[in-house]
Amino acid sequence: MTATALMDKIAATADAFRLLSACYYEPDKNMLLEEGLFIQLREALELCLPDSAHLADALATCLEAAPEQDLLIDYAKLFVGPDELLAHPYGSVYLDGPKILMGDSTMDVIVRYRDAEFAITADFKEVPDHITVELEFLYLLCYNESLAMVEQRSAEQAEWQQRRQTFIDDHIGHWIDDFCGRLRNNTQCDYYRHLADLTQRFINAQKSAA
Repeated sequence: MTATALMDKIAATADAFRLLSACYYEPDKNMLLEEGLFIQLREALELCLPDSAHLADALATCLEAAPEQDLLIDYAKLFVGPDELLAHPYGSVYLDGPKILMGDSTMDVIVRYRDAEFAITADFKEVPDHITVELEFLYLLCYNESLAMVEQRSAEQAEWQQRRQTFIDDHIGHWIDDFCGRLRNNTQCDYYRHLADLTQRFINAQKSAA
């Protein structure tokens, strides 16, 4: 792979992290479709994970077809409550125990955020290891890696790449299969079924080789 192609792939990977994160917020059909999120996601995936790019089209099709009320009800049952969540979006539930929030793994996530100067906005009311935040953090790490490569700061590029890889291997890469399995098995909407498939494929493709 040429340096230019690698640069493009890293930048596309950053975009895919950011766009996947947006898919896990409370669904707003009009906003997601009008802003062309899935078009952007397909373009990013064509560069960084081409065999999964078709899932961006599937997401757009399913979102457009689904009644918004059905999406909101499913979103609440899966991720919010008030009943027992069907697909906990928190890393600690999978890494520290099914009833644990803000466990040891969450504390480690907070340290990694701080070390990378990643700040969560004050209006975000979820805990720091929510999937949306972890994906946004990976976007930041990947973006910084891409920028360092463009500016030929090789030592910094290697540092950001290492931060990204260890975060995937130590955190989200450990719990993504369980989370996506629960999401896939408990959703009533094809939109979330495709989102589970794409998220699982994308994160697993980022793991270190065994």
